[in-house]
Amino acid sequence: DTGAYRERAEKLLAKAKEEFMKENVSFQESTYDLKGYSVNVLAEKDAAFRWTFIGNTLLLGLGQAAFEEALTAASSGRDPCLADDPQFTKVRSEAGKGKEDLFFYVNVYELYAKYEPNLPEEAIRALSGLGLRELRGVGLAVGVEGDDVVDSIYVLAPEPRQGILKAISLAPAPPRDLSLVPRDAVAVDYFHLDPSQAWDDVLGAVRAAAPAEESKNVDEAIAGVEEETGIRVREDLVASLGSGWVAYSAFPEAGGIYPDSVTSVELKDQALFEKCVEAIRAQGKWKVG
Repeated sequence: DTGAYRERAEKLLAKAKEEFMKENVSFQESTYDLKGYSVNVLAEKDAAFRWTFIGNTLLLGLGQAAFEEALTAASSGRDPCLADDPQFTKVRSEAGKGKEDLFFYVNVYELYAKYEPNLPEEAIRALSGLGLRELRGVGLAVGVEGDDVVDSIYVLAPEPRQGILKAISLAPAPPRDLSLVPRDAVAVDYFHLDPSQAWDDVLGAVRAAAPAEESKNVDEAIAGVEEETGIRVREDLVASLGSGWVAYSAFPEAGGIYPDSVTSVELKDQALFEKCVEAIRAQGKWKVG
């Protein structure tokens, strides 16, 4: 919606079109009328770019069918539309809270329904094993709050969740965990992840998607590590980890253009974790500080 700046937007479009045509001489310019609106087109053999104004709203598109459907719907007020879709309104209300300046939405359910017939069977089994077939929609809201630009992501995944969605949650960070993060950190992530559940889900998805021989190789590799170290990967190492994770990035004090990254996780069983580390160090194959 260009609001009071439609005239300025038209001038910017005209200038952009002029510069584009200089660099892309194979494109041809044309116009046609649809539903009382003048549609501008820049096209070549394999691509076409369309735009028009509906009042002060600028409508842009690449595919002709989708563009004309959107123009027809917008000009006639045809129902139903995305704004009336409960799934979309749920994602937008949770992600943006009505304060977003930009909002991006992906209907994951429709994408999956569209492409599932063309997906290999092993990919479908992997998605099912990870619980990702239950995703419905994803929204990203971007807003300006004072001096800050705030991004919010909301994933719509109805209960009961399965797979990796059951293992992970984005809960607020307790102060004790955030106390690990320096004031000059440039990025911070905090999340809850059940390591045992995630291990089972990922390994199950690999087994479901991979051919029997490759799946057998994975199991043999895990068994080999356990035989060498004397520890059980799932029951000892993974089980010793807790569910609270903090990751941050900060520039090194000595300077540099790339930030250093640090990840910490609470321990469910510190003694068991230290036993696993000592067993790995004793093998001499991995450098453990």
